[in-house]
Amino acid sequence: MKNTFRILFSVLTVASLTLFVTGCKDKGTIPTITTVNVSDIYLASAVGGGTITDNGGNSIIERGVCWSTSENPTINDYIAVDHTDGDNFEVGITSLQWATTYYVRAYATNSEGTAYGESVSFTTKTPNALVYIYHSINDDKVEEALAAQRCNVTSVTNASAFATGLASGNYDLAVLFTQNFSTNSYAGSITKDIISTYINGGGLMIYDTFSNSTDAEYAALFNAGFTNNAANTTVTLTDPLMIAKAGVTTFSATGSTWTISCVGLSALTGGTVLANFGNGDAAIILGNEGHTMMLGYLSDTPATKIQEIFESVLIKLNASI
Repeated sequence: MKNTFRILFSVLTVASLTLFVTGCKDKGTIPTITTVNVSDIYLASAVGGGTITDNGGNSIIERGVCWSTSENPTINDYIAVDHTDGDNFEVGITSLQWATTYYVRAYATNSEGTAYGESVSFTTKTPNALVYIYHSINDDKVEEALAAQRCNVTSVTNASAFATGLASGNYDLAVLFTQNFSTNSYAGSITKDIISTYINGGGLMIYDTFSNSTDAEYAALFNAGFTNNAANTTVTLTDPLMIAKAGVTTFSATGSTWTISCVGLSALTGGTVLANFGNGDAAIILGNEGHTMMLGYLSDTPATKIQEIFESVLIKLNASI
């Protein structure tokens, strides 16, 4: 009887250990993953990825990259999910601020949890900005705003130099304010073809002109049209990001002695209104899939917070690409 009990006890013990070991094996672990170096780094985008070296004995539920301006980001920060198969993957990292350092980690999730690769840093491109303003009566703080938003600024003093710079391919951002004379009549070397080629090539551009009678074809390049209403000097921002940076929702465009400082705009196909004048006309239009801005007021006319307002234009442009 004792031998029978011992045999039964031994059998049960071995069975229990077998079940325990098998159960532990079936449960598995979190994956093992490495982060690959970031590539294709531009102003507001890059490409990241990873390599899954061990799935932990379970199917991968989700994998991708996470990023932040702080080290060791997690899936509670910004993420981009990859939807392909295989152990190696790449995915686009978007909606970044230019000239900013980020940290990225690849991640993979199975039924046991989420694993991360090592933290890799990269810095987005600093925009090279080309500026031509003809002309401003007061200090419009355009160059200061560009510098504050981490741009390398090159200012030129004539239309020919601007046209040459625009066609060179050396500039990511262009600011063209043909004030006092029309773009069509005065800045003849800055042709519509040069501007169109620059924008279609991915360049960012901000434009204004007071000449609604002659510059309609230029405005159309920015997905904007003229209403032929003038002197609407109260501007109300409608974009939350711009309001936050400008520090105001409404401002007066009466800060200079221009006879006509504002012209009413309307959004053409592809254009989005970001601010309005008091009569309902558009005052700022975002166009070309977030690559351009047209202002309906001259650069030196905001009566207060002139630099902050132009910085808000730059920040919105950055966020839109």
